[in-house]
Amino acid sequence: HANGMLLQYDATLTPTAAKWLTILSALLLFSTPAFAFMSAFLLGFAKRKFQLGPVLWKRVKYLLSPFVFFAVVYAAWGSYNWGFPFAQRLVYNLRGGYHGYFVLIVMQFYLAHAVLEPILARVKPKYALITAGVVNFVYLMGLEQGWFTPPAIGFNWSHLFPAWLFYYVLGFYAGRYREAFQAFMQTRLNWAVGLAGGAGLVLLYRVLSGAMPDLSSQRFDVLVYATGVICVLFGLAGKLRRVPAIINTISRYSFGVYLLHWFLIELLWRLAGERIASAGLPGLLVLWAASVACSMALTAILGALKIGPFLVGKLGISARGDAPKRATQTSSSEVPG
Repeated sequence: HANGMLLQYDATLTPTAAKWLTILSALLLFSTPAFAFMSAFLLGFAKRKFQLGPVLWKRVKYLLSPFVFFAVVYAAWGSYNWGFPFAQRLVYNLRGGYHGYFVLIVMQFYLAHAVLEPILARVKPKYALITAGVVNFVYLMGLEQGWFTPPAIGFNWSHLFPAWLFYYVLGFYAGRYREAFQAFMQTRLNWAVGLAGGAGLVLLYRVLSGAMPDLSSQRFDVLVYATGVICVLFGLAGKLRRVPAIINTISRYSFGVYLLHWFLIELLWRLAGERIASAGLPGLLVLWAASVACSMALTAILGALKIGPFLVGKLGISARGDAPKRATQTSSSEVPG
């Protein structure tokens, strides 16, 4: 989303920089699915009795509250900068119109988990994964290709649970059988790299050729690409004895970065857009790094306030040290990096 929103500035970029921006935006489309996967991973990894009421209340406080807060912030920003009617934009954001829609997906995961967890615990993973993959793929392809015209419900159909079903099922089993899944992926790492690379090339071709230029994570080709990237990252993570300090730090602030990055990129572009555009690809990379750093700093400042956890969520737990033993609770932020 951070890079995708910059497409509005293509007119100020050189053709080469604009093309690189599109490529980077497409290749980063795995990020939101990866967040969805990790949310489901934490549910499976906890492996404890699921109590819907207390779990949902905690997520309402530390996930849904920040979602609502930033829906207001971005509605105000849109009204100030582009003249959007504030009330109309706020309703649009609350329905998942801004990049925080991921929170709505995670909330659906918790509701679905109360029903699906006892079922998935009794089904062989390969059958559940195949079924979920087919349903998810056909659902997204049907929306993209216009096989069916869903009725207007005031909510984006690609934000509904069937569009993210496979990430939930994959994450659930990866968490529930973490050691076995990591061992399996380490022996299939070449296969995972091939899947990610091949699907990535197909994705880039469809974007750059104009066959499907829309940069959205709710595409059926992204489903395959993101799955490959997730498997590669999971296989590589299993080879690490310790979590690198930089990854641990970014992970702890990841939810705040997720919510803030759009605003910081927009602000930094307004301050130094011409210099960034003239620098081409290096300028875009500096912009990305600066937006992450500034988002982390602002998250730390807001998080230190008493009301901070309700604005940017709780900071994630530290993952330094050896590989963690099975947790009894999920991470407080619910959105690790």
